[in-house]
Amino acid sequence: MNKNILLVCALAIAAVSCSDDYDDATSKHVYGENDNVSLNTSVGVWQSQTIEFVANNLSTCSINLYDYAADFKSQFGMTVDDVIKAVGDGSIKFRPIYTSSGQWVAEPYNNGIGWAFNLAGKVCDSKAGKVSVSLNQKNKTLDVVPAAGLSAGTAGEVNVGFAQRSNAYGTYDKYVRIQLPFTVTDKSVIMGTLPMAEGDYAGYEFFFQDNYDDQFMACMGMDAQTALNGLADGTVGFAVTDANGKAIESDYTADAGDGYYGYWFNSDAQICNWGDAGCAVYCDAELGERAIYFGRYPGYSGADMTIYTKLYLLADPEKCIRFIFTLQF
Repeated sequence: MNKNILLVCALAIAAVSCSDDYDDATSKHVYGENDNVSLNTSVGVWQSQTIEFVANNLSTCSINLYDYAADFKSQFGMTVDDVIKAVGDGSIKFRPIYTSSGQWVAEPYNNGIGWAFNLAGKVCDSKAGKVSVSLNQKNKTLDVVPAAGLSAGTAGEVNVGFAQRSNAYGTYDKYVRIQLPFTVTDKSVIMGTLPMAEGDYAGYEFFFQDNYDDQFMACMGMDAQTALNGLADGTVGFAVTDANGKAIESDYTADAGDGYYGYWFNSDAQICNWGDAGCAVYCDAELGERAIYFGRYPGYSGADMTIYTKLYLLADPEKCIRFIFTLQF
């Protein structure tokens, strides 16, 4: 009989200590100012901004925080300026979020007011980071900066957010979370197979229509016509390359002025001069026609060949557009 009474009492005590009452301090963890805080996905605001970096023209992506003004107002009752000031005094927390563990992570800043991240979205040493995210207080932006040398195909995701301690337990029930998936693409290559017309100096003219301007802007910071004009004013070069895009040093061997710049090639797709043994085709960048032109050497008829060239900024050769054209004879 006494054993049964003791068992009932023990169960009663256990029931009290495991209470789910929100206001029961014995049942809920109290987070300190520097603790990692659990991410409650049933509250707050969640936004996403996809970022595409260009491999040979990596540059900062600045996200305007005024785009989230309504979210800041709904969550904190604050303007963008108020939120930025509150980050400064600590009343609003700006933190990275680890989705794998479901936490707001109390990592100290290591990149201005922000952090460097690895491809897994975890804070890391700035030298090892693949991308960094920082709060630009002056411009009211989040600046997302890719590490130098990121190659095409690189992809990852970073999550950061602004949060406010919501109660005595220190939970973040009011927040604006910003998900930042990013990829690195290569817009620097234009490829094609070109059927060559028959006849001396006949061939194929590849025109840069307006739809190529976005590609030129992404890789060289200018449209196609401006890039071609740069051949005349000495800001842009036109080079033959190997299959990997490395420039082959050579003077122009075809036209070299008056709006035309180019090279002659032999049947092995190697640079040559007009009249050399095996001379097969020439390739000119044409300013006025906004095109690249391929023409046959008189009487030439042979196997298909692939020609590699590029337009590039003389001041920064990594900023370029590569051309890989297979000529069908």
